Amino acid sequence: MGGVVGTLITIYCYSGCQGTLVASALAFHPPPPQYSFEFDEKTQKYEFLLEGARVSTPVVANMITTSSKSKIPIICIRSPGAKTSILFSHGNATDLGAMFGFFVAMSKILGVNVIAYDYTGYGMSEQSPDWEGNVRTTEKQVYLDADAAYEWAKANVVSDTKTDLILYGQSVGSGPSCYLASDPERPVAGLILHSPIMSGLRVLTLNRLMGCFDIFPNVDRIVDVAAPVFIIHGEQDMEVDVAHGKALHKLVPDQYKRSPWWVPERGHNDIMINNDREYFR
Repeated sequence: MGGVVGTLITIYCYSGCQGTLVASALAFHPPPPQYSFEFDEKTQKYEFLLEGARVSTPVVANMITTSSKSKIPIICIRSPGAKTSILFSHGNATDLGAMFGFFVAMSKILGVNVIAYDYTGYGMSEQSPDWEGNVRTTEKQVYLDADAAYEWAKANVVSDTKTDLILYGQSVGSGPSCYLASDPERPVAGLILHSPIMSGLRVLTLNRLMGCFDIFPNVDRIVDVAAPVFIIHGEQDMEVDVAHGKALHKLVPDQYKRSPWWVPERGHNDIMINNDREYFR
């Protein structure tokens, strides 16, 4: 057996037949931290730093503890008088520092509060003291990270999540966003999926033989989302084919479908290039 499935089986065997570890290794590639946090003893607050310097944009920065006892960084950029907040789950090879300029633009242009967090293993996150070895970013842990971010947003920024909190998931971030949006105990005002995946394995192959590798089953969860859903996907996406976005849009319950934006002549990471005005519109 060759091709993708054959390669997956080989990796699976070398991993000691631990499918979840293989899936995590394929899905998560945190970059070196693109920012830092500095704790101010006087104010008892964290400062957000880029290249070692404080940013000019006012930003609330904090470290929050997940239910697995890992600590993850979270930031909030407020827009004066804004009622609506966006909780942003970012893509794979990035972090809060690399995304900061985009978050500032989103907050300013749309007039919303932008809340964003890093997954365990990314950026300034800290592993639980009882973990051994290197931090592994896993599907399960990302869900715990998203849980913690949602609860922090609810406690500190958003008074009514059902009317005022919109989830935004980009690429791999569509996984935790769909996870939260499909939970009836966590109501939200809307869900935006940017270059989303049907599921992790389906990016590589539609063969279901190696289903034990699959993570982020958005294709199963999207039917349970009880809020408006807007999907953005580049028609020339070579990393996650636009078929993923179209399949998810088709499965959204009719009352929650919003007209999608299939972006011509754009791929996975360039939707905003020379296109930012249309993007924000």
